[in-house]
Amino acid sequence: PRRKDSNTYYYVKYTDSVGNESKKTKKFKVRRDTRDPEFIDLPASLTLKRGQTIHFPATDESSRIDYYKVKLTPQRTNWRKQQESFYTIPDAIQPGTYTLMLRAYDRADNKESHEIQVRVVE
Repeated sequence: PRRKDSNTYYYVKYTDSVGNESKKTKKFKVRRDTRDPEFIDLPASLTLKRGQTIHFPATDESSRIDYYKVKLTPQRTNWRKQQESFYTIPDAIQPGTYTLMLRAYDRADNKESHEIQVRVVE
């Protein structure tokens, strides 16, 4: 489910070091980004050869995509943080079936996750 962004208002009244207060109060509007990014048209599975590239574009209505995290299991056990929205199948990988785990993060640290079953062939 999509969450709706919200606005928060802060009111500031100035006071100096001896306790004198300003006659005006300043109102600040802060928009909170609560929406997750979205991956665009990703398949559930792919068949690829070594050296081929998977593109996983994402979008975010409220801010922008800040970075991605990628993990290919069972080969890679750690997440790799990157700015690019693609992953190239390593040349040294053995043929077989893998899971490409993807995460897109926006500037507010909201995230979207997606998995693609990747069958690597000769």
